[in-house]
Amino acid sequence: MPQNLLTQYAIHRLPIRTPFPIGRINCYFVEAPVPTLIDVPPRGASFLGELQAGLKNLGYTLRDVKRIIVTHPHIDHFGSASTIAGQSEAEVWVCREGAGWLEHYEASLVEEERFSRDFLMNAAVPAAWVEQTTSGFFRLAREVAQSVKPSRYLIEGDEVLLGSALFKFVAVPGHTPWCMMICNERDRIAFTGDFLLKEVSSNALCQGPHAAPQGYKSLKTYLTSLRKVKEMDLRLALPGHGDVIEQPSERIEELLAFIDKRKGLMHDILSKGAQTPFQIMNQLFPELPESELFLAISEIMGHLEVLEEEGFVKRCGEKPLCFSADAQPL
Repeated sequence: MPQNLLTQYAIHRLPIRTPFPIGRINCYFVEAPVPTLIDVPPRGASFLGELQAGLKNLGYTLRDVKRIIVTHPHIDHFGSASTIAGQSEAEVWVCREGAGWLEHYEASLVEEERFSRDFLMNAAVPAAWVEQTTSGFFRLAREVAQSVKPSRYLIEGDEVLLGSALFKFVAVPGHTPWCMMICNERDRIAFTGDFLLKEVSSNALCQGPHAAPQGYKSLKTYLTSLRKVKEMDLRLALPGHGDVIEQPSERIEELLAFIDKRKGLMHDILSKGAQTPFQIMNQLFPELPESELFLAISEIMGHLEVLEEEGFVKRCGEKPLCFSADAQPL
């Protein structure tokens, strides 16, 4: 069934290497009626070379691409958009609220680096860890993406013709505040970006006040999006990384159960005494690779925000942050 649908819509999945732990990104090329790439790899000759080779196998070149749709403004999904658009004059489409990341990438990166350092320090991560992690990541980030001017600013409900059918843009914030799915309601098929992945849970990344809507809570928002998409009863999800998902609703149920279990584990840890996010991290992920430090602290903070709102934990310190158990979950 998956291949039949992909053939019907002339959709081609092109997995391209990235320099990040997540591994390859899925770039989807849709031939008609307008040659379209859904997400593009990071900037760099080797990454673009792989994309060019994939297109060549289909009888196309980068110059044939006339539209780039970005599911969310992360560098492994838009990094080379400026280079490709410069060669082909392709339009670049992205969620309106997240467009600033593409338009002002270099300036946004300065703010993001400042936020990341403060965020990790306030979680009680040792200063040496913070310096090593952030300096390495942001050095790479400056190399693999650059600003690009979007041509169209998307909002939920906008439509695009892919193949012979209309696809609708659906807001699914959580991984970022600006994630969008591209969904055909008739055949219940959707490009899900990083909102829904088959093999790993999508990180609900904490966002700085310079970027996120006021009061934004990443995991709480992601849970709302998961439940929203579960009600859509999709047949096929085309994710930003990894294999296609043939039973998206079952995958969502797995994620909801995983998140609920993780909340319970964190409450158990805090029941033994007040702890910082970094102390919690060391118990949940004792052998965490350095490259995943921000992801881990984001996950922990997202769970703590949900538990705090539900009345199961309370803050007992602000600088650095510290939490303790406040009630027993039902």
